[in-house]
Amino acid sequence: MGLKGAVNYYRLLEAVKGIKIVLCPFAKHIAQTLFYLNYKWLEKHMDQGRASVATLILNTCSEEPSKSRRDNVTGYHVRRGKICWTLAACLGAGILLHGGDAIRTMYVLRRHPFHQLTQTRSIKETFSVGQLNVFISFVLRTRPGSVHLFHSLEPVVKAIILGVPAGDLRPVVLADNNVLVRQEELRYAYAADQEALADQTTEETWLAMNAESIAKEKMPEFLPNF
Repeated sequence: MGLKGAVNYYRLLEAVKGIKIVLCPFAKHIAQTLFYLNYKWLEKHMDQGRASVATLILNTCSEEPSKSRRDNVTGYHVRRGKICWTLAACLGAGILLHGGDAIRTMYVLRRHPFHQLTQTRSIKETFSVGQLNVFISFVLRTRPGSVHLFHSLEPVVKAIILGVPAGDLRPVVLADNNVLVRQEELRYAYAADQEALADQTTEETWLAMNAESIAKEKMPEFLPNF
């Protein structure tokens, strides 16, 4: 954790943004998450003086720390990393393993007096903090089975983030307490999701959770040296 890590992931994500290299969704989600965690570690631990973390990163990259470049760090990469981490912290780190663009895109169901309209929206580009709180709260209420599976995969994701070699991941995946690979667990998750979704009513009201606070508390739990 630290400046070197933040710089390395910033350069990687800049290359992806410029279409110089292509990462699979899983690798990109991990890179965005690790950039954000390194960024937050710097905010917490480094004696910055009058320089911002974004400026420190850009200075190390030998780039002019202009306002536009700082905005590229804080408004683009940090924002995307924050959303990845918030989803992982609240819904289970296993969500980062999703092979598609589930983290980038979601379906928003808007209730209408006569029918339901389904719209596709980009979480990373349009969601405010309040909207993300509502989305995560909705998933927790209507997809408890999937959330359970995502949390079950946390040891695997943590091992990957901490740099465990691929060959050493097998004991983690096949650990006695990791029942995710069993078909009955998948069936249970699906059944739990369907039951929870069927229990929702239009008349029911519920409070949105503070996802940002939960994500912040989860950092030292996920990374002991944080």
